[in-house]
Amino acid sequence: MVVDKIKAIHSKDMEKYLENIGILADVTSGKYKCSVCNKEITLSNIAFLYPENNEVRFCCDDPHCYEIIIKKRMEKNG
Repeated sequence: MVVDKIKAIHSKDMEKYLENIGILADVTSGKYKCSVCNKEITLSNIAFLYPENNEVRFCCDDPHCYEIIIKKRMEKNG
């Protein structure tokens, strides 16, 4: 699924959102990894997801990973 914009999603709605964009089964089967630390993404450790290069990327709930991604995206967007 190509995603170029993702709006805020409450954690209680995450499962439904992932199903709507067609990746819930991949998330629950361990296909996705944190784009920083490569930890397996689960429904309980998703901090956020974001579009990059026409793909969905994930960040786990480790504050260090969150900080790295936010900093990179801020630099990219100037």
